[in-house]
Amino acid sequence: MTKVKIIYDRKNCSGCCTCVNLDPDNWEMAKDAKCNLKENTEREDELFVKEIEYDMRIQMASDQCPASVIKLERLKE
Repeated sequence: MTKVKIIYDRKNCSGCCTCVNLDPDNWEMAKDAKCNLKENTEREDELFVKEIEYDMRIQMASDQCPASVIKLERLKE
């Protein structure tokens, strides 16, 4: 399977919940009306990172995010 790194720019999140609706296994709403990347592994300057197996749901969340704050980076195997 292909692994990807999710890179999420939380400070620019609009809180529309598209990612939560499309991929609730990886996303949740926070009390401040923004979204949280579940089980993220790093945090730098409001950039949250998580490595996972590629899944079409995370691709849809990235593609349909109106604020374009979810980036996917394919990892070398």
